[in-house]
Amino acid sequence: MTSETAARSGPRYLTTSDLEALGLTIGRIADVIAEAFRHKAAGHVVSPPMTFFYRDKGGWFNSMVCSIPPLGFAGCKFQAGDSTNPARGLPSIQGMYILCEDAGGRMVAIIDARWLTAIRTAAVGALFARREARPGAASVGILGCGVQGRLQLQAFKEVVPTIRRCKAYDTDTGHGSRYLEEMSGRYGVEIEIVDTPEAAVRGSDIVMSSGPIAKARSCAIVPELLAPGSLYISLDRDCYVSDAAVSAMDLVFSDDREALFHAKEHEASFTSVSRVDADLGEIASGNAVTRRSADEKIAVFVNGLGIEDLAAAVEVLRRAEEKDAGLHLPPQYG
Repeated sequence: MTSETAARSGPRYLTTSDLEALGLTIGRIADVIAEAFRHKAAGHVVSPPMTFFYRDKGGWFNSMVCSIPPLGFAGCKFQAGDSTNPARGLPSIQGMYILCEDAGGRMVAIIDARWLTAIRTAAVGALFARREARPGAASVGILGCGVQGRLQLQAFKEVVPTIRRCKAYDTDTGHGSRYLEEMSGRYGVEIEIVDTPEAAVRGSDIVMSSGPIAKARSCAIVPELLAPGSLYISLDRDCYVSDAAVSAMDLVFSDDREALFHAKEHEASFTSVSRVDADLGEIASGNAVTRRSADEKIAVFVNGLGIEDLAAAVEVLRRAEEKDAGLHLPPQYG
């Protein structure tokens, strides 16, 4: 396609099935996210704070935008969350991602945001697990047997190959049963479904929570449940962890310190978090603190950021162009 033809073409529309057929791995997305944070550390990223608000009848809306001029792209995601959707046959989180060229702003892709969010979130978990899991970590506790419960187990096994066991919990027993059926035998990890969140956390080397993001926190994770040397990765803000457990952590990390404290101030999220010892931008610069002993307890709070979405979307577009995947929509003008 010539540059003149490209300028007149419409965006590429990519559905979940299109995206799944691209063959992208969590490890590859982790690598491009790490590259994006190196650009951020160098001061070459524009990423305003996320817009997030709860709806009157439950659920939430949010949007996030980002530009990475060295990559040549900018993008915006809008999504909605509603925990009652599955009962109506709909995903609990829905949304779309718009990818544009940084120069000129031409829209080049419209991407299913649920898939994009899922793989970039798993990749962020992989980045932290690769860096901060204690040596020889063998067990994982999963709180939430949905998409992230599946992808994070895959991600952890990729970067911590010593993992052998997984205890998983979900508030919906049906989700737990399906998780056991689908995940047993995968990745060489033994799966056990447990009846309480406490049972999933107790003694696990890595704990991941991806429960509903809600105003009312459940705080099931208390200090005595966390094993020495454990790594806790929260994908649900601090909805599952108690204030005391956060205070007892030897190190606290986030994908972005500024975004976390902005959310704390403006959205009443992360109320238990009083410090962040390092974030991915600082880690990318090579000067951040890391695990100092096998017994340290470490928490990671993942905001979910526009920079992560954009990095993943750029890689999605690159692969989609190679495979000529998706539907070419008519041009916006003319």
